[in-house]
Amino acid sequence: SIRHCSSSDGLLAQLDGDGTESEHTPLFDRIKSRRPNDDPHCRACAYLPMCMGGCAYMREIGQEPCNPERYVLGELVALSAPL
Repeated sequence: SIRHCSSSDGLLAQLDGDGTESEHTPLFDRIKSRRPNDDPHCRACAYLPMCMGGCAYMREIGQEPCNPERYVLGELVALSAPL
């Protein structure tokens, strides 16, 4: 079966023996048709497209979809940048 990730039990589709996705669920269709640029919050964010619009599973369940790195990326870059 195909699911969001190891954090989710929501079935998205089945994977056939030849690697073909089949038996798509409505959740699969919502995830595949989601475009981060359609979300004003994502569109205004400096980290798009690097984050790819955050976690689709977290967005689907109504929680903060942004990757945690968003909140520390500036500091990480500053730490690794030459002085």
